[in-house]
Amino acid sequence: MAKQNNTAVNDVYTAILGLASLTLFATAVFVAVTCWMYYGSAMWNFTIQAVR
Repeated sequence: MAKQNNTAVNDVYTAILGLASLTLFATAVFVAVTCWMYYGSAMWNFTIQAVR
């Protein structure tokens, strides 16, 4: 039996995965910018000191 090629279904899954990844990336950028605007560069100084 030959394997069926479901490219339309695969394209939909790829689009959903791409949109989910884009949403996750946009959320991370939004949180980073919001924290930067609220805390300023002092947040990064504290983070660097905490890592040391």
